[in-house]
Amino acid sequence: LFLDFFGSTLFGGYALVLTLIMFIFYIIHDKIDFKDIGPQVVVASVLNVLCVILYGILGSIFTEHFIWQGFKSLILGSAVTGLLMPLLYLLTVRYLSFKPLRGDNENKAIF
Repeated sequence: LFLDFFGSTLFGGYALVLTLIMFIFYIIHDKIDFKDIGPQVVVASVLNVLCVILYGILGSIFTEHFIWQGFKSLILGSAVTGLLMPLLYLLTVRYLSFKPLRGDNENKAIF
């Protein structure tokens, strides 16, 4: 909603697109081991590209033109998202001790 509130093109577009992205992630999260860095980078980058494409398609449906932020923004945004995701995963597992993310050997809570 923060993106939609301060955006000027399509109100509610990012909320719908990110809901679709979370639905896709919900479908694939059981099939991929996210404890390695590689799958985290790939999935985060691909879902970021898919988010930009879905937002553009949604814009073409409602505003009759494809909303495009630029190719440079697409590639750099996907790369940064893909590289930051393993760090965020590590911080979540280590310091928040979120039980579904911990493995069998990590049963002790930090706090």
